[in-house]
Amino acid sequence: MLKYIYVLSAVIVASAAHAQTKTVLVNPGQTKTIAQPHANGAHCTTGQVKVSVTKSPKLGSISVSDKKVKGCNGKRISFRPTGKGKDSATIKVTFPNGSSTTTKYKLKIK
Repeated sequence: MLKYIYVLSAVIVASAAHAQTKTVLVNPGQTKTIAQPHANGAHCTTGQVKVSVTKSPKLGSISVSDKKVKGCNGKRISFRPTGKGKDSATIKVTFPNGSSTTTKYKLKIK
């Protein structure tokens, strides 16, 4: 029975490590917030999230700024296009507990 629990745990951990994909529609010339990651804890004391752009878009730029999210310190991730068409960006967010998530953004600029 214990052997099956380990296998199930490994499957759950492996599926959590996969990157997410999100599609974002953006108007030319407008900055669009694409994510607002944050970490909550008792009284918002769990620490800061770290954001790294692992693949930058070709038709614009990604900016990361501090933002209060649900009363806690978080980040605002925004995209500002410089052209029209399809683009992509990949962003990794690391939380204070060491866990991380990677999201690929499919950017459609029309």
